Parts: sequence; C-alpha cells; structure tokens
Amino acid sequence: MRALRGPAWTIVFLPGDDTESHSFRVRRGTALLAGGSAIALLLLIGWMSGWVWAAARESATMRELSAEVERLSLERTQMMELAARLERMEVDYRRLQRVLGGSGSQRTESEIWLPPIETESGEAGEGAARPEGALLWPLAQRGYITRSHRADEGPAHAGIDIAVPAGSYVRASARGVVADVGENGIYGRFVRIDHADELSTLYGHNAWTFVAEGDSVEVREVIALSGTTGQSTGPHLHFETRRAGRMIDPLELVGP
Repeated sequence: MRALRGPAWTIVFLPGDDTESHSFRVRRGTALLAGGSAIALLLLIGWMSGWVWAAARESATMRELSAEVERLSLERTQMMELAARLERMEVDYRRLQRVLGGSGSQRTESEIWLPPIETESGEAGEGAARPEGALLWPLAQRGYITRSHRADEGPAHAGIDIAVPAGSYVRASARGVVADVGENGIYGRFVRIDHADELSTLYGHNAWTFVAEGDSVEVREVIALSGTTGQSTGPHLHFETRRAGRMIDPLELVGP
C-alpha cells in the first residue's frame, strides 16, 4: 500500500468472531470532509423534518380556523334569526299596547284592561236567550269568513277562518272550562274550551292569550287577541267546533 502523505488516521475493524481484522489509513482532511458532510446531511434532514412538521402544523391550524369560521357563521345565522324573532315579538308587543291603550309602561297581566262581559242587550251577565246548544259569535266584530268548514271535500278544513284585524278581541262562544292553552306550528297560539254536552271550541292563530288551563270562562269573555301565529298568511281567527271529538261546522251552531 502506498504511504499517505501528510497527517493520517488509521482505522481498524475488529470483527467479533475472532476473524482477521482489517485496517486502513485515511487522511485527516478526507475524514474531516466526510464528517462535515455527514453533519451537513444530518442538519439538512433535521431542517426538512422541521419544515414538514411546520407544514403539517399549519395545515392543522387551517383546518381549525375553517371549523371556527364555520361555527361563527352558524352562530351569526342563528343570531340573525333570533333578532328577526325578537323584532316580530316587539311589533306584536307594540300592537298589543296600542290595542290595550298602553302608554309603554310596564303592566302586569292583572292590570291589562279588557272589555266587560256583556249580553247582546248590552247588560253584563250570562247572555240573552238563544236556541239551546247555540254558540255566540267568537269575535267583537263581524269579520269576514275567508275559508269555510270542509269535512268531506278535499282539501279538508276543520272549522272556519274569520279575517279580522290583528289584536281583535276573541271571546268565548259559551260558558266552559279551558281544556288547553298552547302553541304549535299549525294553530299558532290557541285556546281550547270544553263546554256542556261534550262540545268543545278552539280558537287559533292568536297573538296573545289571557287564560290558562283549568280556568272557568263565561260566554263572551275575552280569552285572546287575534293574530297570525302558526300556519297563517294573515291576521285571522280559526274557529273550530267539535262534539265528542267529531268535527262540526261552526256555522251550524252559532246562533243569530
């Protein structure tokens, strides 16, 4: 072997199975160059690993930000819907104030002014004589029937729809007990009253109700204010009558 000029290192390999060892000489400059290259390679690998990790982290952050933007967008939509509902409620409240003659001051339910229960002759009391089982008109004014009762023809419609201005007085058609007060997607805010002889009446699409389940009501007592809640295209009262659960045309029961 040709002798190396300049400083050199001798590297000896000693196998663990007692076989012949091997050695070779490497110039120090070459060894330093190889070591420097290895260090540079390690640094390059470390930098690339860091870059890949940073890219993955950035991607994860982008996904988190996208999810947050989507959540905020949903919350914004929900808040806009809530604002619209509050605005409608405020309009209904202002309308109710005008109907009740309110001045904007806070009033409890017991302080809400309602007209007295009157007979058709104008005297307070149970009401003038009428045919047995007949009901009184459920409104303070005549109104206009926009949809009649249809039980056998399609599309079926239980009861009648009476167009009146929002905030009109809705009155009990006969003495009875309030069986149900609530709100749903069809009738909106409604009141159902049980009367004698298994007769019941329902008043739907109200803007405001003044009675609670279990209350006893007199004929012509104001139980609600008309509105357009529920499945409604405009202010009106849905008036429905049933006997033992069977639908009856209200016009067959309402007296003159």
